Amino acid sequence: MGGVKIDQARETIAANKYVNRPEKLKGARDTFERLTGRKARPVEQAGMFQDMTDLEKNRYRALVAKDKKNKKSQLG
Repeated sequence: MGGVKIDQARETIAANKYVNRPEKLKGARDTFERLTGRKARPVEQAGMFQDMTDLEKNRYRALVAKDKKNKKSQLG
């Protein structure tokens, strides 16, 4: 009985493996910058970014643009 649910869970995890990659990459880079206090390397060098499809790359760029729009400058 329990084997069926485990198999279904594995299939669901495998299907959703790449769904949130842009969000994961943005979160990882934000965490790195927060913890180290320095800017991360250009995102084009990241292996996860290179493996992304064009749609995922566009979603990542939209997340970054939205984040930059919401941040205030240090002067104002």
